[in-house]
Amino acid sequence: MKKILLAFLLSSLYQITLGQNGITVTPPVTLLALGDSYTIGQGVPQLESWPFQLMDSITKRGMEARVPEVIAQTGWRTDNLLKAMDGYNFKPSYDMVAVLIGVNNQFQGRSTEDYARDLSFILDQAVELGRNGNGSVLMLSIPDYAFTLFGQDRDPEKISEEIDLFNQINNEIAQTYGITYIDITDVSRWGLDQPDLVASDDLHPSGKMYAIWVTRILKELNYVIAGFKIPANYQEDPTLKVFPNPFDLSLFITSARQLEANFILIDNTGRIIHRMELTQDMPQPSEIILEHLDLNAGTYRYLIFSDEYFIGTGTVVKSR
Repeated sequence: MKKILLAFLLSSLYQITLGQNGITVTPPVTLLALGDSYTIGQGVPQLESWPFQLMDSITKRGMEARVPEVIAQTGWRTDNLLKAMDGYNFKPSYDMVAVLIGVNNQFQGRSTEDYARDLSFILDQAVELGRNGNGSVLMLSIPDYAFTLFGQDRDPEKISEEIDLFNQINNEIAQTYGITYIDITDVSRWGLDQPDLVASDDLHPSGKMYAIWVTRILKELNYVIAGFKIPANYQEDPTLKVFPNPFDLSLFITSARQLEANFILIDNTGRIIHRMELTQDMPQPSEIILEHLDLNAGTYRYLIFSDEYFIGTGTVVKSR
């Protein structure tokens, strides 16, 4: 069997090279969300807004995530957002800086030239605030409110044409900056056929629509844990089981596939405390004996991967 990840055995800085595209985040994950009513989740409880759903989804994947930092307000145009950013005390850096702005520029009849200029200024700051520069920035396209009851009373064809124009501009600017672009406009156009995707105010997205946005964002995220990059598009082995949880002296691993992989156990400081090579000739379930480590009670993360693909990750609790 190949010597899996020999380089890592010599250096804790090794990163799995699968899934290099997208945004790479490191727990505890931080998010700065810049925008307008679509960012604060007008019309739904705060926890159903997409920034809060995103961080909750990351937490449910076993990654620590902080409460999102939101600079947004209903009715804001790009110039309003810029003014608010100028007077804001930002933290040193963020794993993700998300930008969703422009619908009020369109609604209030502002020019596309002003929009393009302001958006570039916003992205200049966003890149500076991102932990990985432009690799930390994502832009969401502007939703099309023509496909709501509110929009149906206000020349919906014109609205859609203008939203398309504004989105063409922000997409081109995003490409110029080399940032991640998330197109959610098509989802917003499901609103008339699927009324439950629209909030009770007949204008803004519902929590259900925001959840679809979050699913698209999650596909762009890679996670780095203890120097290992977990690719955004990895497919976890559905038959993989790590048990018992909580555990005491040993963990057991079972899978329908013949595992030929590495098992890594990490404590809450990100330190690798145990590694073991799993081979095809090991009985199933395979036992990971941890008694000799004298572990403290608490939560630990495991990673299981081969040199060709990522198999799974999760958390386990040491009972005592």
